[in-house]
Amino acid sequence: MDADDVAHPTRIARQLAALAEAPGLAAVGSAVSLFPRREVKDGMRRYAAWLNALTTPDLVRRDLFVEAPLVHPAAAIRRSALEAVGGWRDGPFPEDYDLWLRLAEAGGALSNVSAPLLAWRESPGRLTRTDPRYALGATSP
Repeated sequence: MDADDVAHPTRIARQLAALAEAPGLAAVGSAVSLFPRREVKDGMRRYAAWLNALTTPDLVRRDLFVEAPLVHPAAAIRRSALEAVGGWRDGPFPEDYDLWLRLAEAGGALSNVSAPLLAWRESPGRLTRTDPRYALGATSP
């Protein structure tokens, strides 16, 4: 989470509860809200609407290869699952999406809490917009 994003006060507690309720869940994100409104473009609105609808492991599994199904700054990851896949990897690819794919490949379920527990700041200078690892053609090894 960046310093200019805002977590809902109950975010961690709600995500820990979701992990406790579903032992097969490797990671859980949450729905997001986007701000400031003037900076949020249509593509980001569509991404957030799609992401915010992925509220069950089955829905995430269905759409896993569309785009990153969890927002990294809104994720809580089970330590044992993270260690089992070797954690994050550096490379010319989106490290968060790479992690979601490897967690799923290892049999871990992924989901999102349906409540927006992260207010995610949009700006033209964020790494998602400027770093080549997040370009459309970037791939995981």
